[in-house]
Amino acid sequence: MPATFVVVFFLNWLVFFATSVWIGGTALGTTPSKDGFVVEEKGRKTPVSEGVWLFSLVYPAATLTLSPAVMIGVGMWTIWKGRSFAHLSRRARFFIVAFLLFWAAGWYMAVSRDALHSYNDWRRLRSSPPATAPVGTSETPRRPTADSGFSPGGATARFAACDRFFRRSCSSSS
Repeated sequence: MPATFVVVFFLNWLVFFATSVWIGGTALGTTPSKDGFVVEEKGRKTPVSEGVWLFSLVYPAATLTLSPAVMIGVGMWTIWKGRSFAHLSRRARFFIVAFLLFWAAGWYMAVSRDALHSYNDWRRLRSSPPATAPVGTSETPRRPTADSGFSPGGATARFAACDRFFRRSCSSSS
């Protein structure tokens, strides 16, 4: 049974890595109200549609929170069944467990903070009315889009199929 979890874990990480590379990053920690719908990887921002942005927020957050939990569970099961730490002193086992708990607390706080920051900003953006145009102008106010401030031609061709899929799924849910 743990072997199945490990295989699924690694397959999920491969899919996560491949989609992050193909999209251009993740939406964790981005703010659509300021930057538009962009994904970011190592400071490089890539414009995407709102649906792709939502996907790149939810899937990485789920992968980065659930995968370590599964691996910790598999490790605990292995330790419980195999008694692989029985030869270590009580003090060494305490420090191993303390380190893992400290690491997990930091990891989950960081991932959760970034995901909640982005989600709450998106939710405020969706619930707020569009900003009014400056007095004396005929500009129509607009919410940030995938290509806000990036390219006048719109999203790039490599995102076209992904944009159509997610635009359809987002418009049917709102």
